[in-house]
Amino acid sequence: MPTVSQNALFGMGNPLLDISAVVDKDFLDKYGLKPNDQILAEEKHKALFDEIVKKSKVEYHAGGSTQNSVKIAQWMIQEPHKVATFFGCIGTDHFGERLKQKAAEAHVDAHYYEQSQEPTGTCAACITGDNRSLVANLAAANCYNKEKHLDVDRNWSLVEKARVYYIAGFFLTVSPESIFKVAKHTSDNNKIFGLNLSAPFISQFFKEPLMKVMPYVDIIFGNETEAATFAKEQGFEVSEKYCNAFLHTEHKRRNDHFWMDCSYNTLSVPSQQFPMRNLSISFVFVLKFQKHNLRASAFVYMSFLLKRAFIRIATTTYIHADDFVLK
Repeated sequence: MPTVSQNALFGMGNPLLDISAVVDKDFLDKYGLKPNDQILAEEKHKALFDEIVKKSKVEYHAGGSTQNSVKIAQWMIQEPHKVATFFGCIGTDHFGERLKQKAAEAHVDAHYYEQSQEPTGTCAACITGDNRSLVANLAAANCYNKEKHLDVDRNWSLVEKARVYYIAGFFLTVSPESIFKVAKHTSDNNKIFGLNLSAPFISQFFKEPLMKVMPYVDIIFGNETEAATFAKEQGFEVSEKYCNAFLHTEHKRRNDHFWMDCSYNTLSVPSQQFPMRNLSISFVFVLKFQKHNLRASAFVYMSFLLKRAFIRIATTTYIHADDFVLK
């Protein structure tokens, strides 16, 4: 079994400082929030983030889709520290300093592009009883600059050092050119590149950059809804068939078809219509989720890939949202 080295896993995406606090109904009403919802912050929510910090006992976490995934991959691997590298954009403010602190506590080697035009992105988790209302303000996360960060030699050297790469589709809305550069590097150097579909709107409204990067992808992550939307937008044939096991192939093996397992629908796609690495793929799959739309698939498989010599897993793996057990 290969030894896991520092900076072996690379992630790039939208960093957010997660701010969790128990609030009351008056707080929700003040900002027009539903008890159990997730929204992007509007102008009327801008004051919410400072108020929740001043008036509540809060917990901070390094968040954002990709950063969460590499953070938990690092937690699963444990040692050495700084196996996971993360790039993203933050502001030069107190929330940015807090985010750097929390990433360091999670032993993630975070190298942020810092700018002063926009504040650090935040996500407020407003908890009332068993409900959680999420309000995300992307802010600085939308300001990543490829030329001023990714292209800098000391940063690019960390990209070159990695062996496994993971980026959420959300980042296609911010810096697709950065994703293309990283993806091409993985292809040219026979490394592993994973992409998360992230949300249905990515497949619907960002088709061009999504499909431009797709030929470089080794592993696709997503849930059933995202897979179904992707299939619909691409005009793939969908057969109604309950499928609990995903199909896999050996790395770089030529196939006539590839498959996406989305639990209830099996999507069969002729590879001639969808070339991936010259018709060669590792896996294309979607895991089944219970209760919640979790991104657990990403860090589970990344930690497996880092510990195995080849991309070949013989058993089906599920993440159960209710008890968070890998089995």
